[in-house]
Amino acid sequence: MEKKKFVNLEHSIGTVINFCSYDFAFLSLCIEAVQEFSSQIIVPVCDHMFSGEKEDPLFLQKIYALFPNVQFIEFPFDISKKNDPHYWHNLSRLIGGFFLKKEIQYALFLDCDEIVDSTSFREWLEHFDYPKYTAIRLANYWYFRSSSYRATTWEDTPLLLKKNRENLQALMHPQERSGTYFSIQTEKKRMCLSLNKKPMVHHFSWVRTKEQMLKKVSNWGHRKERNWKHLVEQEFSSSFQGTDFVHGYLFETVDPPFSIDLLTQPLETVFSAKILRLKAHQVHCIDLYLHFELDFPQILSLLKDV
Repeated sequence: MEKKKFVNLEHSIGTVINFCSYDFAFLSLCIEAVQEFSSQIIVPVCDHMFSGEKEDPLFLQKIYALFPNVQFIEFPFDISKKNDPHYWHNLSRLIGGFFLKKEIQYALFLDCDEIVDSTSFREWLEHFDYPKYTAIRLANYWYFRSSSYRATTWEDTPLLLKKNRENLQALMHPQERSGTYFSIQTEKKRMCLSLNKKPMVHHFSWVRTKEQMLKKVSNWGHRKERNWKHLVEQEFSSSFQGTDFVHGYLFETVDPPFSIDLLTQPLETVFSAKILRLKAHQVHCIDLYLHFELDFPQILSLLKDV
């Protein structure tokens, strides 16, 4: 992976990317896109998947080393929170937002499989008056099974959020990014499109092999909402039938916007990883700091290390 410096823009945007190892196929695309407009990129990573299954530390270490200019922050799993379906997604974003540099004004919260059209997004930044808004939800295309199958319905899950302590607190909303957005009382905007009135993000959440999709539904925060395993098995018992089992959208066949190798694996690299590993009490201190403005020595020392 070629070492590349991020562009310093007057927009002062930091990007926080939620990631776990079964999303590796999308990580490089996600990072390459956002480094075109981000002053800082943070990728928080739990040392377990959200079901409690332990991540492979050697596999993660290889991934970290591929991106020497990205700040990876690894945090520990708390078994007492295992059955809280949304806690871990939210905590990951909270930790990422906390470690954004003081001068950064806006945080873009993405999942690893949400790939930004960086050209359209940079144009939008230059011509759209986004600083008048506290929160913006970016419209995105949604794909299922293959990057050639795109839903005719648009979603808007990526969140651009003005960075302050109160807004970071709102990241722990049980409805995740959508709940954060709806909790904001000041100026905000949904379904934000490019200057050409098209979505600026491609969401490949369900572009997986059968094995990868089974892994996903066993470990993500929504795993208890439906019998996902049965739905995946049923889906892959035949060719694509033109709709999905998640939302029931209709689809069109398109030229894939990106080349995605679902079976790619991290290669050895000479670069050293930029990784901060948190302990449980440090995560707790971050939570207390954001909610009660309590200045713990552990917090100050962590900030000096980043």
